Amino acid sequence: MTVGFEKTITNQCRVIAWARDRKPFPVSHMAGVSRLPHDVATFVIERELSIAGGFFNLVAHGAVFRSSGRRITRPGRALIVANRTSLEEAERQVHRVESLWGRQLATPAGPALTDADDRWRALEPGAGFELTWNRLPLPARPAARTDSGRDPRRRLR
Repeated sequence: MTVGFEKTITNQCRVIAWARDRKPFPVSHMAGVSRLPHDVATFVIERELSIAGGFFNLVAHGAVFRSSGRRITRPGRALIVANRTSLEEAERQVHRVESLWGRQLATPAGPALTDADDRWRALEPGAGFELTWNRLPLPARPAARTDSGRDPRRRLR
């Protein structure tokens, strides 16, 4: 999956992704920032640390988050539900690493964060850059659906 990070004229970060020859889709849109946007830092940290239960790996597998502004799909939501614990741990890990880097302390993702920060700060409004995400196996798969297409846990009314 290719992920594009664009700096808007209001210094916001617009995140768009696409896989192979598929149509690009919005991932998120964050408020203006003075330093490296959280979504860029999240991508870099999750990629550098190979975090399979993180935001970008779930998106690569078809998860749809509210921050995208896209219609939430049942399969996309099921991915998030099945991996909620891993996603929460990934977000804690991202915050720890981002905090260490922000205080100029050593972290395995530090050089990649510094590179991304330099690239972001050099961007003019309307410009952006792309990074590549290679899908990792998911920590958990959504619950299987029955042959009729209904969730086996769902009660009939």
